[in-house]
Amino acid sequence: MLSIFDIKRVKDEFGQKLLNIPGVTGLAIAAKVTDNKKLNELAIIVYVEKKRKPGDIPGNQLIPKQINGVNTDVIERPILRGVHQSGSGSQPDTLQYPKLCGGINIGGGPVAGPRELGTLSTIAYDRSDPPIFKAIVSRHVAAPRVAWNPGDPLFRPGDSYNIVAQLEAVALYTRDTVLPIDAALAHIIDQNNILCQIAELGEVRGIIKNDQLLKMFDDANTTGNTIHVKKRGITSGVTTGTIVAVDSGYEIGYPNDIGHVQFPDSMIEINADSEFFSLAGDSGASILIESNNVEESNRIIGLIVGGIRDDPRITMACHIEPICQTFGVSICET
Repeated sequence: MLSIFDIKRVKDEFGQKLLNIPGVTGLAIAAKVTDNKKLNELAIIVYVEKKRKPGDIPGNQLIPKQINGVNTDVIERPILRGVHQSGSGSQPDTLQYPKLCGGINIGGGPVAGPRELGTLSTIAYDRSDPPIFKAIVSRHVAAPRVAWNPGDPLFRPGDSYNIVAQLEAVALYTRDTVLPIDAALAHIIDQNNILCQIAELGEVRGIIKNDQLLKMFDDANTTGNTIHVKKRGITSGVTTGTIVAVDSGYEIGYPNDIGHVQFPDSMIEINADSEFFSLAGDSGASILIESNNVEESNRIIGLIVGGIRDDPRITMACHIEPICQTFGVSICET
């Protein structure tokens, strides 16, 4: 049986040809489904706007059943049009927590407004001696417009907006970086005012790297298991779900002048255990592994980018490893 890395190589090589076929809306790697039954076999998932009978499809538009030994699976699904999970239209948690940690409220934008409100991802530290603590936040929360300046304030909402951090760097795919991420880094003003944990979820135990997560997804599928994850956001609180696809594409419409961003097929797709996994205000929330395996549990795999407009059960996330590499930081863990 081919490994997920073999499948990814084929997908990377032939992906653009598949995307050029009229009606194809996206690609991913996920379990193949036959007769509504999930198989213990990974395939290149080809999403199409509408499935058609083979006889109705021109020969040059037929999606091959197999590419270089890798099976494909055609699934009807429109383009994943996302909604950013930040803002103040819902009823987010605006409590004043005594210390900064992941999972609590934070906002960015001009002092005079308008501001975006989201979830503080996690605490990190740089490579200086002694290390300096930083806050990782969603880019579209910390800097909700294309233009930004070093030193722009990040706020903690409450009776008044208190400045707790100052923006240092941002990274949003196609706007600031070629990497498929949505994140920002901020200097924490009070270096003693931090906890290396996620509110309600406990201590952070590090990260799961990209290739490590792919291997876990491959192993889980082979054994008929699933990867369980959890997060704490300021609107929906603690929710759980499972990873249903990796290397998935995603188009999201951001507020203000950032506009639409089409993330390449490199996102993590999570399906909620209940009605939803994330809501507006949860942008930036860290997604952690939930497992009895202490080597994996409470490790961060990625950050929430947004939800799916037509399916609130689905949440899309970007990987944490390239965020740490881009900003030159490590995740604060106990």
